[in-house]
Amino acid sequence: MSDAEVERHYQERYRALKQEAVTKTQKRSLRYASRFLPTEKDPKVFAIKCRPRMNRILVARIVNKCHAYRIGNNFEHKKMDLGVISVFCLDHVKEYIYVEAYRKLFVENAINGLEGLFRFRITVVDPSDLMKMMEHRPAEEKIHIGSLVRLRQRFYRNDLAQVTSVHSDGTHITVKVVPREDFVGKPFHKATTQLPARFFSPSLAIDVDVSGNGHRWGEYQFDQEGYLLKTVSARMVFSNAQMEAPTAEELARFYNNNRERVREAVARTIAKSGEQTVFQVGDSVRVTTGQLVGTVGTILSIMTGDHTALLSCKAPGRKDPLKLKVELAICAKHFMEGTHIIIDNGEYAGEGGTVLRSMGDVILVLPDRAAMEGEIRVKANDCHQSKLIGTFQHKVGTWQVFDLVSVSVTSLAACIVRLSRTT
Repeated sequence: MSDAEVERHYQERYRALKQEAVTKTQKRSLRYASRFLPTEKDPKVFAIKCRPRMNRILVARIVNKCHAYRIGNNFEHKKMDLGVISVFCLDHVKEYIYVEAYRKLFVENAINGLEGLFRFRITVVDPSDLMKMMEHRPAEEKIHIGSLVRLRQRFYRNDLAQVTSVHSDGTHITVKVVPREDFVGKPFHKATTQLPARFFSPSLAIDVDVSGNGHRWGEYQFDQEGYLLKTVSARMVFSNAQMEAPTAEELARFYNNNRERVREAVARTIAKSGEQTVFQVGDSVRVTTGQLVGTVGTILSIMTGDHTALLSCKAPGRKDPLKLKVELAICAKHFMEGTHIIIDNGEYAGEGGTVLRSMGDVILVLPDRAAMEGEIRVKANDCHQSKLIGTFQHKVGTWQVFDLVSVSVTSLAACIVRLSRTT
């Protein structure tokens, strides 16, 4: 055998031995890892419904009961193992406790005689669901002084309010809100319908008393700025992720129309929601709040320092467009009917289509793909205008998209929404 043949022989032999060793190692690793996978012989986790705010107390009671039976501290003075392996509760699940045991009978014996538990609502938790329940979840932000909330009460429902104090019991708060009361030239009376929001003026109302740093009108207390002070339960407000994001107009009422403070508050709201829209020069946008609400224009330039944009807006009766400077926080993307767009985010990300109708923040789109039957609704901020021509033409001969036509066969009126190249 030549030197090359000998070298090739030993290389092939070494490669085969190495591959065999790797295979054995992998099998041992898989065999070792399989010991930690769930099996039918493993103990089960049982979920038991309990009364609100009693999950931690009940967990402690079950642990104490199991320990008492283990050391013989019971009526029969016999040492017994109740068969409970572990008991726990989760902070984000308020009305359930979880008991780990091999049999349901062991769980029933452990909770027998304890108040606050529903004995007939014991269910087995699926292992896959249990892993999802154990995932770390960020703690909810607590309400503190200065927090913005929305009220749940009848005539003030969804009104924006600001927390002025948190009571020592932890369940009640005092908020200030723009009043909806009919106080002009009238003594105290409670409103029976929802009235427009208006700051309280003591000089316009009858029978107003000075109370501390504010005014009292009947049962209602107002501060010097005219806000109504209400003491409510923390359950009677929407806060944090539960509440709808406040608009710039609503925030201006609580920041004395200070432009810088309102801008900072809007920026914080957008950052918390995680839905900040990215604008580019040339985008068509619509102003959503303020004195220019409903104004549509094209972005000429963006100033990143103060988060504003220069818009070019067409005005009736003017040859040259108007140039307006607006804040990006109060702008939303806008698409005219017939515009071809590309969807960036959401369920239909990557799809393209033609805008059939613009309805505020939502647009109705006719997809390019013929396989997608019917129109789809998407958020305008999740799209961008395409620089390419759509799959379907907007004009063929004398016919255009959105033309009203009469179908001669059925004598019905119709609207053209799609023109194919083959027609």
